[in-house]
Amino acid sequence: MTRKPEGICILAGSSGRELAQEVITYLQAEEISMNILRYSDGEVDVEIGETVRGKDVFIIQPTCPPVNENLMELLVIMDAVERSSGGKINAVLPYYGYSRKERKTKPRDPITGKLVADMIQIAGGDAAILIELHATAIEGFFNIPTNHLETTKLLSNAFIEYKVRTGLGEYVTDISFVETDIQYRSQFTRNLVVVSPDVGGARRARNFSRYLGQTDFAIVEKRRIGPDKSETLSIIGDVEGKEVIIVDDMVSTGGSMTPLVKLLKNKGATKIYGAVTHGLFVSNSVENLSKAGFDAFFCTNTIPVPPEKRWKGLHIISIGRYLAAAIEAIHNNKSLNELVGKTG
Repeated sequence: MTRKPEGICILAGSSGRELAQEVITYLQAEEISMNILRYSDGEVDVEIGETVRGKDVFIIQPTCPPVNENLMELLVIMDAVERSSGGKINAVLPYYGYSRKERKTKPRDPITGKLVADMIQIAGGDAAILIELHATAIEGFFNIPTNHLETTKLLSNAFIEYKVRTGLGEYVTDISFVETDIQYRSQFTRNLVVVSPDVGGARRARNFSRYLGQTDFAIVEKRRIGPDKSETLSIIGDVEGKEVIIVDDMVSTGGSMTPLVKLLKNKGATKIYGAVTHGLFVSNSVENLSKAGFDAFFCTNTIPVPPEKRWKGLHIISIGRYLAAAIEAIHNNKSLNELVGKTG
């Protein structure tokens, strides 16, 4: 990406600044100045320092904790761009807040995943870029074009590079997000089992398994007993004498994932790794995960991970190059097929 794209305008909300800076650097794009203001009562206001008239505007803002603050900030920025005659408004949500509720699970439930999609469209969104949705059905909630970027290849390649390099740094920016040679991949995964922490994540585990060379995969049967609590019932699959990688779209408190380490070790697993796209790391999650017994844990920077939420053994895999490539392809009306890389 040596050419400076013309007509691209990248804005970042409070939670998207670090990632946006990486994207701007990869694209060699001009940074658009913007002040995000708060009135004394907490209301959000923005001041865009340069013209966005007629430009292809990409607003990068993960709606991570504080979810409501970041969501409202995104909507206000979009409204400002809309009223400033922005050419095309692309909402870039590396993490899509409220994605857990894509359907009614009991009477009188809200479907907040749909509500947020409606709000983005009302605020002026012409298109959306979403990364590793909790439920892929959310794509169908939008009446505007959406591009859903999955992270199977990125995280799988990170695991392979961890094996090749005998470790990775705390923050890694050079992991490939496109498909690598299958024979190269499979030589590092012959004794590996991909584990889904619940039945709902079986498709994700299967995709990881296929990409890593048709490894075995297992599913944990569990029952959810609260918003961030679940009870593990059994494991479907054999992990004895195997290395295991637990894959999921997000980790919040770690209350669901950390008990699996003990269970898998009791079932004979030799090494245990974790790989998630969105590291929310709320409550006492850092203590839970750092003491759980993972040999290594991988997450991306769809959500910023401050220094106080990092621990030895955590490897943050940047999506900066991936997102920059996607933005450039969308801007130039090129196919995203190779970047999206859906394996199932």
